[in-house]
Amino acid sequence: MKNDRSRLFAYLETRLYWGEGVTANMLGNAFGLARQNAQKVISEYTRQFPDNIQYDASKKMQVMGNSFHAHYIRVEPERYLDYLRGVDAVARYWAETEWNEVMFEDIDRQIRPSQNTEIVKTVLSAIQNEQVISIFYQSKFSAQLREISPHHLVYAGRRYHVRAYCHLLNMYLDFVLPRILQVEASTTPWVSYHEDTQWNQWTDMRFEINPDLPEHVICTLQLDNSLGTGTTRTINTRQAMIAYIRREMERIDWKEKKRLWLEVPDNLHSTSTFDEVKNTGD
Repeated sequence: MKNDRSRLFAYLETRLYWGEGVTANMLGNAFGLARQNAQKVISEYTRQFPDNIQYDASKKMQVMGNSFHAHYIRVEPERYLDYLRGVDAVARYWAETEWNEVMFEDIDRQIRPSQNTEIVKTVLSAIQNEQVISIFYQSKFSAQLREISPHHLVYAGRRYHVRAYCHLLNMYLDFVLPRILQVEASTTPWVSYHEDTQWNQWTDMRFEINPDLPEHVICTLQLDNSLGTGTTRTINTRQAMIAYIRREMERIDWKEKKRLWLEVPDNLHSTSTFDEVKNTGD
């Protein structure tokens, strides 16, 4: 958010568009404002966007106007659901059990691995300060000491990863955060992500529903992915994320014992196991 007023207006729009409406007490409780000050915020919003808000005497609250147009939020439902998930995460971080207005349960949070506090702090500090760190890393093949220049966090496959330049192999790789067993600062010059071609370039991946699946499974996949009667889905992603997208999309259905999606051959990227392992640092 650009400033506190933007956050206040975003809250109003969220309550107007996705909720039943808003009152000065709701706004005040959410942001720790006196009721009088909260009412001033609502009045200011009403002056700026009169078509967005109107008072409903029967509900005794401000509700969405008939010509509502969002200025501070995105109204796509998937973005709001992501927001609810984020609010739930914030609530747990702040230990505020009543933060989220919608009951929410995140299964990923229950099954993802725990993290080492000091290792996470050191890695995050290195990303923020553009510093090289020396790590003792356990891959699927061996445990090695190496220096890396981390530049982004990635969450994929229910795990946190670190995208970084590996000084040992002279290439950009992804490192699974819980597999970093030891870490310490290094004086080696940091290597920027600007040369990370796979990170900076985007590509389209196309997948089609496996035609060998039963009709009822195909129907549910069409519904899950808002395809209507279509069977193809296009995903725009960083080239560095191709392996993660492929693993997620081509997972095996536990009951049918078949892949749910098949990558469209004309858009296949690197398909060898070596390329995927090399890219992900496994």
